[in-house]
Amino acid sequence: MFKFFTIIMLIIYTIRILTDSKGFLKLCSKFFSFGYIPQNEIKAKIKENKEYGEIGMKLLFRVFNILLLMLIEFIYLLNAFKYDIFQYPTMIFLLFNLINFLIPLIASKIKGMKMGEKERFEKMVIKYSKSLNSNLYTIKSKIITLLNIIYYGYMLWIVFIK
Repeated sequence: MFKFFTIIMLIIYTIRILTDSKGFLKLCSKFFSFGYIPQNEIKAKIKENKEYGEIGMKLLFRVFNILLLMLIEFIYLLNAFKYDIFQYPTMIFLLFNLINFLIPLIASKIKGMKMGEKERFEKMVIKYSKSLNSNLYTIKSKIITLLNIIYYGYMLWIVFIK
């Protein structure tokens, strides 16, 4: 079962780095059935000052998928200690993922304290939708994806060679 998840995680991150963000989202939407949010739809709703319920639900579903992947990855990393001969790569990668998750979370909480609930939600919708609708990943996300590929490639080597 561990070999299966190693291969699946390696495939996910390899596809992610080989496609741009729109291509990856369209590919994921076929498997996970979440819709792509057009930028003009978001801008129109904001200009008309409509409720953000529909957009919020789409974003909430995407966040749920991200959290589910993170939970699976975290459980995988905890189980990886049983298989990893050297232990240090898994420990470093686990810390890297925790830091990568906690720093933006803490930063958003600090920034969010300065504004009201509706303003914070509007800003989050605009920022998140812009990042999802952009044609390219940021350099940071490409590096993180590349590090994921390196780690899961390492684990694939450990699992099948060991």
